[in-house]
Amino acid sequence: MAVAVGETRRASKQSTLLSRLRMGSRPSSPRAASVKAKAVAVSCHDKPPTPGQAECQGGRELKRATSVPGRSRAESPRVPIRTRLNALLVKEQSRGKSLATPDDSCLQAAFACAAVLDESVQPSQQRVIHFSLRQGHKPNPMLAALKGAATCEDMTMEGGATTVACELQNQYPELRIGLMVAANSGRPGGACGCKGEVAAIHHHHTTQEEDIFSNWILTEAGRAKKSQDRLYQDTIFRQWGLVEADSRSLATLQGVDYVNTADPSSYADAWVVRDASVSLKSRKGYDLSKKVLCDLIFCAGPNAGARSSPTGSTNRTLNRRAHSRGEYRFFQECLANSLRAALDAMICEGVRVAIVARMSCGIYAGPHREAIIKDFNRIVDAVLQEPVLDSDCARGQFFVRVVVPLLP
Repeated sequence: MAVAVGETRRASKQSTLLSRLRMGSRPSSPRAASVKAKAVAVSCHDKPPTPGQAECQGGRELKRATSVPGRSRAESPRVPIRTRLNALLVKEQSRGKSLATPDDSCLQAAFACAAVLDESVQPSQQRVIHFSLRQGHKPNPMLAALKGAATCEDMTMEGGATTVACELQNQYPELRIGLMVAANSGRPGGACGCKGEVAAIHHHHTTQEEDIFSNWILTEAGRAKKSQDRLYQDTIFRQWGLVEADSRSLATLQGVDYVNTADPSSYADAWVVRDASVSLKSRKGYDLSKKVLCDLIFCAGPNAGARSSPTGSTNRTLNRRAHSRGEYRFFQECLANSLRAALDAMICEGVRVAIVARMSCGIYAGPHREAIIKDFNRIVDAVLQEPVLDSDCARGQFFVRVVVPLLP
């Protein structure tokens, strides 16, 4: 009899937990938030996307206010139910309540139910999307192709890419803007991304990734460190990068050995952060009163020159072949694959205005710097002229403008 009563109580607690989760209960204690953040980072890699999932990753309306059915663009991204369940348990236990442990059979059943619910969520409801031509993902255009194919053009403005984004939003207020970020393949956020937290968030960066990352974090999360860390944890933290920090291992979460790879398609990955807010940048810093809503597309080009300490991310992603002065053609092929992935990810998201980062034209260029700066726009145009999905439509036909931002 006692056993039956105990099982009834446990089942009741399980039902109550799932009920509260479906209603959107969120943990508020610091400890629960910490557990949630860690679980979010892990849950991002529970199950890699299949090509079929990638093909439906662009399921959003063009209208900016209704990009995800039932959720406005200003709302926070969906948190997996398993994460919320775990955080809720921590919250209840911190209050001194006696609950079953995660080893309890009833609670295991609750987590199993939560997993099923999580897997039923469509990619269109996720905020961070991984698009990978390397893994066989195919672009699924959300908008019709235009008659003419766009070609890349330079736009020089004080503040660079985010100021260009603000200008383009003024010109095309109804079109989606995609802002490409020249990412570090071993460390999301570059020097600003650490072990579950952000650092060096300011407007004095001279490298593109750190500058845009700082701009985004400050614009969207404000100046509170906890809010900044949470935004990082809930989006790009552990989405890609080196598996181990402070080691010499070359293993990455995306499964690519960037030091030894001789396959240009190893660089055909892009990670999209939907509905990100960035601000205009002036000489005085980020003007948080002048914001633009865009999709951030993190994509890493080949590293042929940047290196730091033996355990640093740039040293552990410096490609040996691309680093050779005689391998400029290979270097170009790697860069072209990065551009394809980034542009195809934008096509899947319904982006019409593309802001293209000059990937691998700075510290990553190594011995090819002078040549790649001269050839970069030509490479972009060649990629834009390529057909998409073996059709008669060129990649550039899905864009109204393709802009390469430059500083004066």
